[in-house]
Amino acid sequence: MLRTGVPLTTALEETAISSEVPEVASNFNDTIISIQGGATFSEAADNYRHIFPETVILSIRIGDWQIPRRCLKDFILII
Repeated sequence: MLRTGVPLTTALEETAISSEVPEVASNFNDTIISIQGGATFSEAADNYRHIFPETVILSIRIGDWQIPRRCLKDFILII
């Protein structure tokens, strides 16, 4: 989804909507709120290790480094 230009928060929203497990949907929504509040995706995902395995979190962390942390919140709002 992200390669097609879909914003990260939109991709996470679609994942939450498509989840058949209310707790998982709630966890994805909380992750979105954390990101919108300024957390990096890896920081937000780290709170939900039952959804995001460590290898996924580490991969996300590498992607987080592509955007300066101070610009992440603005970047998400722009896309």
